[in-house]
Amino acid sequence: MNFQKDIAILKMGLFVTAVHIYQKDNEEVSKALSKILRKKYRLKGFESITISDNNFEDILNEQVYGENGLFYFIIESSSNWTTILELNVNIEPPVYLSDLATGLSKLLKSYTLLLSLHDGDVLLYNLDYKGNPIDGYNSNYQYFFDDKVDENELLEQRHEPSGFKVLLPLGKDLSDFQQILDKGFWQAFDDNNLDDNGVPIQERYFMDEDNRLSEVGKFLEIFSTDSYPFVDWQTDLKTINSPNLKFIKVTK
Repeated sequence: MNFQKDIAILKMGLFVTAVHIYQKDNEEVSKALSKILRKKYRLKGFESITISDNNFEDILNEQVYGENGLFYFIIESSSNWTTILELNVNIEPPVYLSDLATGLSKLLKSYTLLLSLHDGDVLLYNLDYKGNPIDGYNSNYQYFFDDKVDENELLEQRHEPSGFKVLLPLGKDLSDFQQILDKGFWQAFDDNNLDDNGVPIQERYFMDEDNRLSEVGKFLEIFSTDSYPFVDWQTDLKTINSPNLKFIKVTK
């Protein structure tokens, strides 16, 4: 019995994909996103739509969930980061934001941090700089396998977040960031506390990955010093809605 997978069947979790770009404004990010989608994927329609609290529901129902295309928010915050939040992918063949992060990093000559929450059960990230991979993270690599993963394979997947050192806000320490990442499965692995299926034995190792994503965002101060409103963005629209918010629709 895989306890984590059984729980996931009972309750569908959140799926979140966001790319955070370091020290670039939303105009620079919008132009780079458009260039990649036009040049590499031959997508010609690139429309910016004004939204407000009053028309948000209509836009979601009529466009994001009712029309073909790719749909994004681009949010420039008061911190060092601009965010592309994937709202929906409804186009054939599909083009996922996770496939664009490295190209954006190369084109913008900057850091990109791809954060992805899978069904509320696993948090993943990829950190790139100028098109080159710096670090990757999977909060529970075992989750995607029925049989216990070989220890050497696990170690190959382990994160090494030293590349974040230049990105940490003033007063933040890399060891504290490492603790956020290690909690749960990786701590159980270090404690030799995995069962024959590779699942943590004790309940204390089972983490709320929604909270971990929020912790990572707040620690890096991606949106602000005390808020990361992209985990459940539909309920946090008022937080992210500002003159610096762009709603982007991309079509063939």
